[in-house]
Amino acid sequence: MRHGHYYDSKNQFITYHGMLQLKSSMDELEKEIKNNSPNRKIRIIHSEVQRAKHTALLIREILPVECELIGNSDLNCGKYRINEDLVKKIVSKGDSDNLVCIILSHQPDIELFCDKTLSTSKYLPLEIYLEEEIKDEDDDLPF
Repeated sequence: MRHGHYYDSKNQFITYHGMLQLKSSMDELEKEIKNNSPNRKIRIIHSEVQRAKHTALLIREILPVECELIGNSDLNCGKYRINEDLVKKIVSKGDSDNLVCIILSHQPDIELFCDKTLSTSKYLPLEIYLEEEIKDEDDDLPF
């Protein structure tokens, strides 16, 4: 999963628009988890870049299940270290702990992994797109 829309390189907190996108995506993820992995907690392994950390914190606030957050510098933007071995390691540890794992990183790293790996991988996750246009109706937080 990619982090939410953020302000700029100096202010990497998620924007209101990004929160709306994230809330919409989390509604879909919540349904997926309820249908396929009920009664399981969530582990979010995220990049250590501020915008990814902030997204992980927001996900923890949005989802109605317990979420554990773990930073992983291999997921930092531009490192291109997301590969089949890393995903297997994260998923197998999550399975042994009876957790659903979400890998939260950055678009170029995720795209490279998907282009190289997902077409032949057993890991075909729920597709969550944060690019969908959502209009800001008011200034209330979406959750």
